[in-house]
Amino acid sequence: MNQQSHLWQCADSCITLLPKHGRVWQVKINDQDAFWQNPNWAGDWNAGGDRLWVSPEIDWNWKKIDRVDFQHYEVQTTMDGPNWQVVSLDDERCCIATQQKIKHQRTANWIHIDQRRTFERIKLDNLAGFDTAVAYQTVNSLQILEGTPGQPVDMWSLLQIPGGGKIYIGLQRPAQMRDYFTPIPDEMHHEQERLLTLQITGKKQYKVGISPDCLSGAMAYVRPSVGGGKLVVYRKFTPQFWRPYCDAPFTDQGTKGDAIQVYNDDGSFGGFGEMEYHTSSIVVGKNEQTLEDRCLTIVGHVPDAHWQDWKHHWLGL
Repeated sequence: MNQQSHLWQCADSCITLLPKHGRVWQVKINDQDAFWQNPNWAGDWNAGGDRLWVSPEIDWNWKKIDRVDFQHYEVQTTMDGPNWQVVSLDDERCCIATQQKIKHQRTANWIHIDQRRTFERIKLDNLAGFDTAVAYQTVNSLQILEGTPGQPVDMWSLLQIPGGGKIYIGLQRPAQMRDYFTPIPDEMHHEQERLLTLQITGKKQYKVGISPDCLSGAMAYVRPSVGGGKLVVYRKFTPQFWRPYCDAPFTDQGTKGDAIQVYNDDGSFGGFGEMEYHTSSIVVGKNEQTLEDRCLTIVGHVPDAHWQDWKHHWLGL
């Protein structure tokens, strides 16, 4: 591992932190890597793992919006670089902080924000279908320090995963899924019994979003485990359907943004998928100027015989 990393090790698991880059870089359980890591990482944004950005993506990343063309896409180094300072770090808890000045890609708008992340190892009292698992809780916070009045911003959590599995998203009502890029092929998604299922291949680019009005807040990435059973990455957060959300497709600007997004790469950036979720948004100079978010992440092994019971317990079916 990189010399900037820090390990939390247990008998059958290891969590790798990359504090200066604001990440949980990898979770390994039973000698299997759960997250995607870039084997050719050059110190840029595309390291892999569990990272935090801000949105709207259309404001901070896209230089042109007449069509989706990644030649006109930029990840500002202030948003994702070795900019995080370690506040505290021990064998159970890691606190990091950064201040970021981020500019709008097509106007004079800008923001200056303070962001903090706390990762903490969590002991699970009830495995409920897992035969082994490791967990951590993340608390993210954002404070607007200054910026262009009227500019919205949120926190955008992205977790990179390898291809070869499926993402399951728990629903409260039909998903009303919408496309951001080339439409997702029909054969790569399925919705049934309050559960949306999407294939992650790392070979066909798509991005879809789901409104907070439709979500339970539970999602999981599931792929075959070496030796049988399933390797699961589970996340639980709290959608706030009564609040504004600011990240929406090019063609749907001015509408309520999405709370969960799923990205499937085509190999252009390494051939991975992403489990993404957004907080509600705040606006520079209007009402509250802070956000806080909590997310539980569990990585574990589920025997095939327990799979149906696991889905019902953790995805709320």
